[in-house]
Amino acid sequence: MYAVIISALIGGIFTLGQSIVFGGGTTYLYDNDYQNIDTMKYSEAQKYLAERVQEISGFESFKNGVSYPHFWKYFAEVWLYYTAMGFLCCFLYTVVAKRGKNAI
Repeated sequence: MYAVIISALIGGIFTLGQSIVFGGGTTYLYDNDYQNIDTMKYSEAQKYLAERVQEISGFESFKNGVSYPHFWKYFAEVWLYYTAMGFLCCFLYTVVAKRGKNAI
């Protein structure tokens, strides 16, 4: 039972850390001008958007993403993955330790 709780906590910590450390990226400063962009040629639209690009840190990306449901869906998927891998590691460690072999 402790392995499940510890795996869930560590999975949550890893997921939050991953989203903050590796979550930076690019956002665009827009002024609801998408109809104008649709009428531009590709090169003009690319130049127009390049003028409005803004780099953001992982923490800023995290703060922006918290309000969107797809962020939490991704968070749950990654958390479940880390929790399952942590539980599997605990389980395998226990099996090896009970057999009397040297644990990892």
